[in-house]
Amino acid sequence: MSDAAFDDKRVEELATGFALGELKEDELKELYEYLRNEQAEEVAAITWSALASSLDLKMKLSPHFADTIRHRIEHDDDKADDAFAGGILQRLGVRRKQLDPVNTAEQKKHPLPGIFIIIPAILLVVIIWLLLPDNSPFPVVRHVSGGKVFQEGDGLVVDQQVDQRQIAIGKGGKLILEWPTGDQVSVQGPATILVQHKGMSVVNGIVWLQINPDFTLGLPDQHMRSNEASRIAVKVENSVSVVGVESGKLVYGDDDGKDFLEINPGQALWNGQRDFQWHYSDATGIATSPVNLGLDPIAANWSCSFKVALADDDSMLICKGLDERAEEMILNIHPMHIEAEKNNNELWRYNLQGAPRSPRRVTLEGKQGSATVLTITGLDKKIQWHLHAPLDSLEMKGAVALSDLRYRTGPPPIPDNEFVNE
Repeated sequence: MSDAAFDDKRVEELATGFALGELKEDELKELYEYLRNEQAEEVAAITWSALASSLDLKMKLSPHFADTIRHRIEHDDDKADDAFAGGILQRLGVRRKQLDPVNTAEQKKHPLPGIFIIIPAILLVVIIWLLLPDNSPFPVVRHVSGGKVFQEGDGLVVDQQVDQRQIAIGKGGKLILEWPTGDQVSVQGPATILVQHKGMSVVNGIVWLQINPDFTLGLPDQHMRSNEASRIAVKVENSVSVVGVESGKLVYGDDDGKDFLEINPGQALWNGQRDFQWHYSDATGIATSPVNLGLDPIAANWSCSFKVALADDDSMLICKGLDERAEEMILNIHPMHIEAEKNNNELWRYNLQGAPRSPRRVTLEGKQGSATVLTITGLDKKIQWHLHAPLDSLEMKGAVALSDLRYRTGPPPIPDNEFVNE
């Protein structure tokens, strides 16, 4: 390139791209070579002019941009004397203290060319820095889709670097971030997060993490740190977190480093204080015989969902669990109604709408300190069923078919191939 003919049109294209921050690596290298050849001063003049025009446009289009630059220059005493800052100050209308005029034998009519003697060196340093590996501690967007994803009002796009400001992911949105150290997180909206060097804080939402050792995780009720390479699932709702470890190890406890506790694979932690077995299962096919769920009875949160089809009026699905006194609670699902009972006494009954032979979707969700919430196809309201522990078993009477059975404790499990380049 150093011996190639000077192409002013190509230099202008490269200079404009450089000013807008849109040059690819090969184009940065091309501009770098132009700045090293015999026409370096002319190339520098064109590039500097493009930078100046870009700055002028940004100031006219965005007062906030100008205010930010003005604030940084006026409050940076150590760097206010360089030529670049001086040019910016002049464009922003900030008058710097001037020296008294000195009479010279001959006034130079064109002082700018002298500046361009050092500008090529400055631009070379900038381009070399841009070509170096990214040393920023903050992550980069690797995937964004679905609902709105913003950082303080600015939409995020792939390959954009984020900073410590709050990030909001709307309902249905998805955001995957990757740190320079290779740590990745996948955030499912609605969610609110903040990131930092080698760590993040989750205000609310579901987050799946694939992280290396010493990654810090801040939650409303606990702070944690990965002790080794780990895969983790997190859900935060109403300032209460539940964390599950798929692989690796998390430590948590006092900030002074004493009495740290560990969460190992297959374990979950609720509200920073209650650990239990993290269990999840997605059954395929159709079950026609009793199902023992085997969920940890001390699990702080759990869910179970399935489809049930009853072939005749005498068929019935029987769901069993325990109340706070460890006494058996029974939920009976019939073709046209559901009923709850305890000690052979009926607690409540609801009629169901729809075709009695059609499959009905049933979902039960339980949380520590709250009644289990039941929803079922054919009933347009949620029912409270006072179980103290997760559902224990599903039993059949007559011609009953269960399908699409899913049950778990803890946060939602990490989907397969969730992360970039996995």
